[in-house]
Amino acid sequence: MADDAGIVLVVESDISVAEHHSSTLGSAGFDAVIVRRGDDALDMVHRRDDVRAVVTGMVLRGLDGLSLATAIRASAGRPSDLPVVVCSRVGGALTRRRALQVGVDEFVPAEAIDDVAPRVLDLVALSADERRSRRVHRALDSASR
Repeated sequence: MADDAGIVLVVESDISVAEHHSSTLGSAGFDAVIVRRGDDALDMVHRRDDVRAVVTGMVLRGLDGLSLATAIRASAGRPSDLPVVVCSRVGGALTRRRALQVGVDEFVPAEAIDDVAPRVLDLVALSADERRSRRVHRALDSASR
């Protein structure tokens, strides 16, 4: 990505998973910054104007992945529109449904970890309005199941 493209925050307590995300995102042209705690990631989202997306696991210190997504969506201004992708081996259909209901753009099961970078690439290409519309439709769809 171009220098002005910004960074993707990788929020993950498992360093090997975080490094895998960083590597695959790097191959897709993103600069990834690894953060180990959810509360530190939320602070970075608010302090830095160059964050383009957040990729997070579920089990984190400080704030878990869903609490982080909820806090990002509740933020004022630009942070509330950031793409958020959860990649986790924790939870199944209920966790995915809850993630979509709190405003996660994509929930990727751990066995599909290599799908994260292409999904982030697709999400950052969409406008904030398009991402919001997709989130609403997915949340409504998941609630009806």
